[in-house]
Amino acid sequence: MIYEVVYFIGDKTDITSKLQALRSNLIENSKDLLSLFRKRMIIAKEIGEVKKSGDAKIRNRLQELKVLETLGISDPIEERFLNLLFELTILSESLVDESFECDSGRNTDKLQEVLAATICSPGDKLFMPSYVDIPFVKGAVMVGAHVIEESCDSFDLWISIRYQGKSSALTITKGNQNDEDERPDSMRSPKRIMIEVQE
Repeated sequence: MIYEVVYFIGDKTDITSKLQALRSNLIENSKDLLSLFRKRMIIAKEIGEVKKSGDAKIRNRLQELKVLETLGISDPIEERFLNLLFELTILSESLVDESFECDSGRNTDKLQEVLAATICSPGDKLFMPSYVDIPFVKGAVMVGAHVIEESCDSFDLWISIRYQGKSSALTITKGNQNDEDERPDSMRSPKRIMIEVQE
């Protein structure tokens, strides 16, 4: 892995050549990331097969917390990246499990998916005390949100989805962040969204 080092000397240098050199570095970096990502997806699929054979749950928040602690993540952008990586890994693990597929029998499914894609951003965190495979979650995951199977005392949004037959009612409430819960860089920090499902 060799990257070209570019030095900026003076203000009359050729900007085009500088940009070209930096973009070449980014391409090399992207190649490395893609190679590592492909290897990760192969490992994830193997993990999924082991979990399925042992009847273990695909989602494992304790393992995620261990990874975050081991890596010492403190930057919000890095946390967003890891949340997205977690969700892509879970998706690869779940491809061996047909039960992961979403039930699309309800006539409000598409609306839930569109709403989730509008509200959620890559790396946002969706908290659910117990995972339920519903269209809102599917839409959120498709844009890169990460599902965490636990409750959250302090959140930015609370979303309640109540099903009655083939229809559903969705309620969105602003969060209840504690006063002591400081998020100075909230624009960069992943949103915390609490999901409640009533069937």
